[in-house]
Amino acid sequence: MPDQKFAPFVVAGVGGAHFDPNSTRDKNKLMADVGVGAKYWLTDNTALRMDIRDVAYIGSLKQNLEATLGLVIAFGGKGKPEPAPVPAPVPAPKPEPKPEPKKEVEPAAAKVEPASIVLEDVHFDFDKATLTDAAKSILAKNIVVIKANPGIAIRIKGNTCQHGADDYNMRLDERRASVVKEYLAKEGGIDETRMTTISYGETRPLCEEKPTPKNKNPECIKSNRRVHFEVVVK
Repeated sequence: MPDQKFAPFVVAGVGGAHFDPNSTRDKNKLMADVGVGAKYWLTDNTALRMDIRDVAYIGSLKQNLEATLGLVIAFGGKGKPEPAPVPAPVPAPKPEPKPEPKKEVEPAAAKVEPASIVLEDVHFDFDKATLTDAAKSILAKNIVVIKANPGIAIRIKGNTCQHGADDYNMRLDERRASVVKEYLAKEGGIDETRMTTISYGETRPLCEEKPTPKNKNPECIKSNRRVHFEVVVK
């Protein structure tokens, strides 16, 4: 039986033929043929068959071309043996688990609270964004603390009192925060990438005011004109 559906083949044969071309004289001829063909198996027992042959009458050297097409039906015979079943692999025995070594429990380290870092606020005169001598003295102390803690960043928050228009105070506030940042960078050598500024204007007073032309410098109002420092851990 073929291993594939399409099975080509060659044919050759020798035989004899008796023919009567005109019913007056019978002739016996020796014949031979050679050709090629193919079978296409539809099932294990049936196939379509076609071949082409050159049929020659030996002696007279007459030749004829013959083509045949037919159906092949196979009877009997032994089918293809079924492949022997592959035995299932026997799993290897699982090794017994080794006892885990006892872990020594280390005593928990005592929790160390980070030391608090305090930077003092600086204050400004009314409607001013210049540093006073007192402000420069405070900034000198803050510079020492900042340099001693290289792992921190500083957010510089500007604030004003509640005298004046809101938008004016916001711009004044920005100038105050910027002048402090510039002083820390130029005089203290603090890297500017460690510092950011933000302006709050009069929105975050330490002391509530009732603005009048005559109450610009009470201690309550002076406390609102400030730059506050927020420490940010990197």
